[in-house]
Amino acid sequence: MNRTHIAIPSLIAALAVFLAISFPVVAQVVDVVNPIEATSVPGLVNNAVKTILGIVGALALFMFVYGGMLWMTSGGNSGRIEKGKDTLIWATIGLFIIFASYAILNFILTALAG
Repeated sequence: MNRTHIAIPSLIAALAVFLAISFPVVAQVVDVVNPIEATSVPGLVNNAVKTILGIVGALALFMFVYGGMLWMTSGGNSGRIEKGKDTLIWATIGLFIIFASYAILNFILTALAG
């Protein structure tokens, strides 16, 4: 008997067995979890803004610590004292901008969401 006469029915049988086994797997229901927890575009933007502002707030906290360390370890060096003070002042201004931007964006996104 020729090899092609054996190979073709064998491939058809293997394909039939594969399809018979795989159909019950395809028919199963899979619950998809929404990791973003947003159901609308304003909700998605709100989550993104909160995440970004949280990261920027952590950076502002780091700058407070850095400015305080510069000031405390200055040892009377007026240049380092000024650098520490400037760092604390700019970190305070940055924190005010973070809070203001959060309040403005929260107001806008709440108005858009309905």
